[in-house]
Amino acid sequence: GVMMTMFLYVIEASGGSYGIKFFKYFFLLGTISWALYQYKVNLRPRRFFQNGILLGVGISFFSGLVVAETNLAGYVSGTGLSLHKFQLDSSTMANTMVISGVIFFEIFVFGMILTLITLQFLKGSNRSI
Repeated sequence: GVMMTMFLYVIEASGGSYGIKFFKYFFLLGTISWALYQYKVNLRPRRFFQNGILLGVGISFFSGLVVAETNLAGYVSGTGLSLHKFQLDSSTMANTMVISGVIFFEIFVFGMILTLITLQFLKGSNRSI
């Protein structure tokens, strides 16, 4: 979440487009992939897929929360460090809350999709030939 926030602020300050902001999900993908791999290798759970989904939920939830809360804190601090979304400017607290909410759900949903994709690669096959 912290790396995503720093990446978004750098892109926002440089005037980058929304397409470039999509690359923030590579940080989330790396974190989820690393955590699920470590979870599988070190703990060897019996129900890896189900527990992996819960791990992905936690990572996605807290990543989204960090970015959303940092956006709100940037607005409240008065430093002008707040994000813009879909041509919606962070000029009022209501706009900032809407932007933060959208960013939170966007990160959470993308995190869950990335979790499912990563789990498919890591789960292994139970079929015998």
